[in-house]
Amino acid sequence: MSNMVNEITIAGYAAVLSTFLAVREWYKARLLFDVSLFQTGEPDSDDIIVLYNGSSRNLIISYYELYLRLNKNSDTLRSMEIGNTGDFMLIKIPPSGTFEISITDQYKFKLREGQELFINLNIMGVKKPYKQLIYPRNI
Repeated sequence: MSNMVNEITIAGYAAVLSTFLAVREWYKARLLFDVSLFQTGEPDSDDIIVLYNGSSRNLIISYYELYLRLNKNSDTLRSMEIGNTGDFMLIKIPPSGTFEISITDQYKFKLREGQELFINLNIMGVKKPYKQLIYPRNI
């Protein structure tokens, strides 16, 4: 009887431990990503969009595009031109690394009150495109 209780205790401990380890691995492998927009307002310096990879794996971005929603009540998104249309590039961002997208003088834009700016990223290994709000920042 005592031997059977020990086996059940060990089996229960193993089940709890393996579940905990599986959840921890899933938690570490999830996509953590942040995007920031820096607009200088000066004509001679570029505006910059910074992509930050907060996950524990390399991210490879095969395509990105900016979208503007003119007001919060609208479902219509307008694509924003930033000078890289048709460019083929693979962007590799290491864990805890950043990548900067420069917006040159001729492609700069002003964001007004009530407008929302989104970035749409195609990340290799992720089935759906990743869409994130850039402006306004909800802190």
